[in-house]
Amino acid sequence: MKRTVLALTLVLALCAGVLAPSTALPVSAHTTHAHAAAFDKTRFVAHLAAAFFVFHHWVWKPYKDGKLHGFHLITYAKAALALLFAYHEVKKAYDIAKTSNSKTLQLLLVPMNKLADGFNALSSKVKSHHFSSGDMNSVNSTANSFQSQAGGAGFAFKDATSAAGCC
Repeated sequence: MKRTVLALTLVLALCAGVLAPSTALPVSAHTTHAHAAAFDKTRFVAHLAAAFFVFHHWVWKPYKDGKLHGFHLITYAKAALALLFAYHEVKKAYDIAKTSNSKTLQLLLVPMNKLADGFNALSSKVKSHHFSSGDMNSVNSTANSFQSQAGGAGFAFKDATSAAGCC
């Protein structure tokens, strides 16, 4: 529980720092501005990290534990909200990659769009309680495929909870 709160606090602090307006400091007319997308890769990774965290913690883990098969209404609600949040975060990362000059981020546009569509479709199915194990496995497979494609493009990452065997 403490790890979850700490991780969520760190993600929120990172997002607040990245999204804070740069106009807070007085700027003279002769100062040149840095490129607005100076931290494209950092913002990209932060949004995807948040999306993968909520998907694995509030959707995939309850599904594997069998809590999305009965009448756990609060678990269904948390899963649906987590999927909507994950969809939003992947779309934000997509927008960052789309406007970025980074060729690495440009390579991830197509698989990222597929992942966002999977989150969105699964969210509506979870809300209505009409999803199958094939739907859930399909989205997880898409997420794993994106993970391997991102690793090939230089953004390798692992799910820390399954790798460490905790939580």
